[in-house]
Amino acid sequence: MRRQYEEIIYTARASGDILGYSKKEDKREFLSQIISKIFLSVAASDRPLKNTAAILRSRHPDRAQQNVNPARIAAAAQPALAAGLISKDQIRLLTDIARRGICIQEIRDLLGPSLDLMVGNASSPEDHAVLLDFYYEQAFRGRVLAFPLQRVNDLDSLGELILSPSFLVKAPGKKPRCILNMSSTDHGVNQRVAEMPNSCRANKDGYCTVPDIAKMIVTLFVRMVTRPSEFNIEDILNIELAMIAMDGDAAFFRWPISNEAVGIQGARVAGHTFIPLVCTFGFEPSATNYSHVTAAIKALHNSNLDNAKLLGCQAVIPNDLGPRLQALIDDSVPEHSHTSLGHVDDFCAVEILQGRRHLACASDLAWAVKVFMGMDGLSLKKWSASSFWTDLQKVIGAWFDVDSFSIAMPRDKISKHLRYWTPQNSTHTSAAFL
Repeated sequence: MRRQYEEIIYTARASGDILGYSKKEDKREFLSQIISKIFLSVAASDRPLKNTAAILRSRHPDRAQQNVNPARIAAAAQPALAAGLISKDQIRLLTDIARRGICIQEIRDLLGPSLDLMVGNASSPEDHAVLLDFYYEQAFRGRVLAFPLQRVNDLDSLGELILSPSFLVKAPGKKPRCILNMSSTDHGVNQRVAEMPNSCRANKDGYCTVPDIAKMIVTLFVRMVTRPSEFNIEDILNIELAMIAMDGDAAFFRWPISNEAVGIQGARVAGHTFIPLVCTFGFEPSATNYSHVTAAIKALHNSNLDNAKLLGCQAVIPNDLGPRLQALIDDSVPEHSHTSLGHVDDFCAVEILQGRRHLACASDLAWAVKVFMGMDGLSLKKWSASSFWTDLQKVIGAWFDVDSFSIAMPRDKISKHLRYWTPQNSTHTSAAFL
């Protein structure tokens, strides 16, 4: 049964259009029935959902995250560790999550029936159609357990399962975003998790603000003017800065939860039950834990990745190779400024357009993202629509001009922030954000 599951997941990926493939009713039925059969095979155990997840992940039992190698994370982080940009505890946390998933202290009554917290669940057929498309796409990516209507009674008898409401956040000109509201009541899942001691705390380096990015740009420019030799700059009057932005693909949905935590997140749409194996939007531990990923990507890019040793031996290479072939053999990239910031899955870097520095900077940033999010971890849709290296770049809702050192924001965003920033709530935090 696991082989059948893997085959249909692979077939969906090979189709080149997972969303389109997942919309076919016969494919949905086939996938949900396979998962249902695996579930029924362990239904008599004390933890059916945990064991179902374990079976599906058993091909690579040391990888809760499908396409990320925990050993690669540890190796790639060594230069950042040596430079003091990341700690051993951070590396250990990230490799453990890639290996086993996010561990969450138990908040469920495992002996009782499922907990229904679906206050505010989407009710219109139109919203149901969008939500079903979303959840089934994630199911065909191997991120969600999808169960057919026939399994509702079996699932409702499980204390492992907590059902929270799903709804859509709609904004003009944007694709609706599916939210699993884990704070649907005064004592929802997020509140219960927050009550547990020793909960994971967010990493402040995983979030940046508009002023943080502005400071990064100005600081780098000042360094170039005052210490041009560090950047091989011959004429400080002809410094040409440029900025690049990169977006991670799917963000939280690439960060796994442990087998033991499967069932804490649950949704039911038009009778279909969906149980994520990954973090979701609306689940508080998602942002908290993912902030460590963002901070680590920044640390890796700001370190000298050429020092990362993925092999334990040194190959014997002739010493009469040409410079380009020697550079390929050395697996090295040109020097760059190692200057970047990130906010959740949005990243940006600044570099001077001189030689191949900007190419090395972009290469290292893309590589750092892929270490934690997989080889397909960059959003190709946003990448193909981006302006790559340019003097005017959009990041976290603001436009940064590295030529005139100015910032522009859409009028509606400015108005929104000004409405929020009143004398009653003008704290240091809100002022810093603005």
